[in-house]
Amino acid sequence: MNAGVYDVAGRLVRTLQRGTLTAGAHELEWDGNTDAGRAAEAGLYFVRMTADGREYGTRLVRVR
Repeated sequence: MNAGVYDVAGRLVRTLQRGTLTAGAHELEWDGNTDAGRAAEAGLYFVRMTADGREYGTRLVRVR
């Protein structure tokens, strides 16, 4: 499974998960930082996840 946060230009901002997870429910949390450790700018972001050959996504707004 791979999951990440992307900006409106489609650039990867933060990797949330890469690789296999054990069976069962899991939670992924974004702390608002980029992969470089800096706070992401306020704005619209997209969370994209691929698992078992399927793609999932949602959008979120960071307000600070």
